[in-house]
Amino acid sequence: MNQYLSIIGKKILMAREERYLKKIKISKNHKCIIELSLNIPGFPKSGGIWAGVFKVCIRSIQDNIPSQLLLYNIDIAGYYAVFSSYISLKDTKIKSCLIEEQNMWGRLVDIDCFENGVKISREDVGFKERKCILCNNYNSVCIRNHVHNIKELRCEAEKLAKNIE
Repeated sequence: MNQYLSIIGKKILMAREERYLKKIKISKNHKCIIELSLNIPGFPKSGGIWAGVFKVCIRSIQDNIPSQLLLYNIDIAGYYAVFSSYISLKDTKIKSCLIEEQNMWGRLVDIDCFENGVKISREDVGFKERKCILCNNYNSVCIRNHVHNIKELRCEAEKLAKNIE
């Protein structure tokens, strides 16, 4: 089982590298880029309820951020999309943080914003670090210290996904 997980982990890292290269290529022709990905603990990272979550996320970006969908794909690392924003990087990041904060399913997504290949953080636009979906600690603390196991994180993520409006 550990060997299987190791192989899956390597394939996910390779898929993320391919995403990165596609994003860099796209960013050469677009000033402000939005990258949407699902933040799903465990495996698999696609199918079933996750497809519905992703569709809602795409619709929310299209409804709240003046942008154009450039790429929509699925790989072993899950669903992802790339948009070109028509507004400033700072305004794009603020709107993306609001999407993540104002929706229960926002904990299941990462909306990253880039300009010329440089990512802007939540803290850069006045938002605090995201909290863990299980406790009140900052996400980075729980990840770094392996506070929760994948099974309990996945269970909570599934609960959030099933409650999408």
